[in-house]
Amino acid sequence: MPYETYFTTGLAILFFSLGLGVRDSLFKKLSLMYSVAFLLLSTGKLVEGQVVFADTLLNFSGYIMWVFIFYLNYRFVVIERAQEEEKYIDPLTGIKNRTYFEKVLQEKVDNYERLGLKYAVFFFDMDNLKQINDTFGHEAGDKAIGELAKAIKESLRSGDVVVRFGGDEFVVLALVKACSDALVIINRVEETLKSKTADLPYKVSFSAGFSCFPDEGKNFKELLKLADKRMYEVKHGKRMQDFSDIRGHAF
Repeated sequence: MPYETYFTTGLAILFFSLGLGVRDSLFKKLSLMYSVAFLLLSTGKLVEGQVVFADTLLNFSGYIMWVFIFYLNYRFVVIERAQEEEKYIDPLTGIKNRTYFEKVLQEKVDNYERLGLKYAVFFFDMDNLKQINDTFGHEAGDKAIGELAKAIKESLRSGDVVVRFGGDEFVVLALVKACSDALVIINRVEETLKSKTADLPYKVSFSAGFSCFPDEGKNFKELLKLADKRMYEVKHGKRMQDFSDIRGHAF
């Protein structure tokens, strides 16, 4: 059997292996497509014991051309993937946006649950954005939102997800070993935020609530509602405390 047949068969196996080994769906399809192409070349018709190929595919430069075309297609996939990722980025904070939450996050949740992983859902909300906007202007408000986003991001592990859910609201999905780890994360965010905003002329603070899978539920949307409810309970408690402080000073 001519060496070309061995070579093209080897390339077919190589691209087939690449296709099975990657998670990116576009790259997977591209690799499998090339695997089929080289497999067809290696099984060309035999005429008088010789394999019939186009001349450009019989020599080494022909194979280099095929690999180069594959590289160009791969670059196309990388660029397309980058553009796909860009539409999920919030321009103010640089974290994931509401579109990501609505179209992609559930897939990540499903993957966690399929693997039997424990995770916590958080809902963060700034306490005083309106006061900052009214007193210092909306640029200051945007900076406060950005600092909170950074504090949350820096307090998580690389695989965890933080999403800007609304103007000053953030949703976080984080892997945990125990539900109590969620409190550690919130405390870490608080300390990081204090450090980042110590020199600002206004205070940046937040209220947060969380819920855990599977301890407190097995439905992501219900867990998110529970985290949101708890966040508002925390915020209401702060307001009542502030009101008590005002009354104490008034009397």
